[in-house]
Parts: sequence; structure tokens; C-alpha cells
Amino acid sequence: MVNLVIGFDLLYISIDAFNTLRQSYIHELESWGVKVIYIDEFHLCLGETYRHDTSWQGLRNVKALNTKIVIVTATTNVTATKMIAAYVGIQENIITIGGASSYTVPNVAFTIRDSSNA
Repeated sequence: MVNLVIGFDLLYISIDAFNTLRQSYIHELESWGVKVIYIDEFHLCLGETYRHDTSWQGLRNVKALNTKIVIVTATTNVTATKMIAAYVGIQENIITIGGASSYTVPNVAFTIRDSSNA
């Protein structure tokens, strides 16, 4: 295969594309020397089980790529966080930043008015 990806600092791809890389192009992925993998909205893997075979399975034991992994989600509890860490293979080496007990709900209000000019 011809290496079409040369000299990049950041690669932003969908979970589906990442799964394809892991399943079909693992040697190319490993040759890129990825230093950090950021996974945003990871809590979706718990709710989108219908996409597991085509998407989320690509993250199973992603630790095997020997890179730093940053999982970003704001909507999991302690149990879900442990499950996610185990899924990607980092259950022994996880640092949680923030949480429900330290999160302050913003003081935001919406006023709804009926208007005849609408």
C-alpha cells in the first residue's frame, strides 16, 4: 500500500474510520507513530451498541497501540468509567479529572414570553 499520510500533527477521524484502520490497515496505523489518541464522547459506546461491530470495537484494547489515550466524556458515573477503562485496556492506569461531586451546575435560566409579534 502507498503511504498517503505523510507529515501530519493531527488526524481527526470518525470512529468508523478508526475501526477500519484497526481492522484492515493496522500496519499503516502503527507506522504513523501516533503519540496520543483522543476519544471524544466515549460514553456513546455504552448506548450505541448497535454500532459496536462497525465502529466501537475499534477501540477495544486500544492500549495495544502503545500510545497515550485521553478519553473525553462528561456524562458517565464511576461504574461506567471503570467499564470504559477496562474496554480500552487501561483499567490499571486511569486518572479521572472532575466528576459529579465537583461539578457546579451553572446558574442559567430561560424566560419564555408569549409575543404577538412573533
